[in-house]
Amino acid sequence: MGFQLTTTEFDAFLGRAGAGFQVWGPARLPRSGRHSDQEVIGYRQIAAHADLVLDRKSFFSPKELLFPVREVLFEFQDGEAREPANALQPQLIFLRACDLHGIDRLDTLFLRNDPEPDFYYERRRKLVKFILVECPAGGFDSCFCVSMGTNRADDYAAAVKAIPGGVLLQVRDPELLPLLSGLGAAVEFAPAFVEANKILVNLPDPEKLTPEMFGDPLWKEYTKRCIGCGRCNTSCVTCSCFNMQDVPASPEKPAQRRRNWTGCHLD
Repeated sequence: MGFQLTTTEFDAFLGRAGAGFQVWGPARLPRSGRHSDQEVIGYRQIAAHADLVLDRKSFFSPKELLFPVREVLFEFQDGEAREPANALQPQLIFLRACDLHGIDRLDTLFLRNDPEPDFYYERRRKLVKFILVECPAGGFDSCFCVSMGTNRADDYAAAVKAIPGGVLLQVRDPELLPLLSGLGAAVEFAPAFVEANKILVNLPDPEKLTPEMFGDPLWKEYTKRCIGCGRCNTSCVTCSCFNMQDVPASPEKPAQRRRNWTGCHLD
């Protein structure tokens, strides 16, 4: 079902959604760029149309909403290990088709890679609904989603496209329809997907990928450039690398076991 909403009506929709969900989307992060006076686009909670940035590529991915940078798995106290109180809330996340494919990779690793799914990831994943953001024709200058087959996605609850003075919204999840009661005009709308990028990536034949490829000089060049900053983990939605950290008890907190993001580095 499609709706055409003015900016004011879209704000009303977001306000209603905020009563039952934490609403996240790509937004400006001031003073977070390479220099102190620069902004980047990343994820934060949004409450109005003005908060969302739909016409720029996000520097950060939305994966931290499902797989936090730092997460307490359990606490040690009085000789027992116990799970901390669960204060998780349902989330509504604005993201692009490529992000949805990246989250599918995380789902594979945390939910389908073992007979038992990852408990901590699974409980967050069950609380999430996605709103697909339509990309501009051709994507952005550095995109190559068509080559990777990640330009199209189907696993979303709603889709949005920015238009002058408002948005077009497609709603596929019946649970979201009450949030639009009395708002907007009914229209026919389905998101368009990128058909061609400026960048074309030639993928290797999987049959030709052998263990000897790990000795290719390409990786030595990569290693010389890598400074171990962790940006690959921060920016890439598919990276699931983590380590475990045990934090000693303090007068204010019991001892904790935490799962923390960690970067992938080649030796």
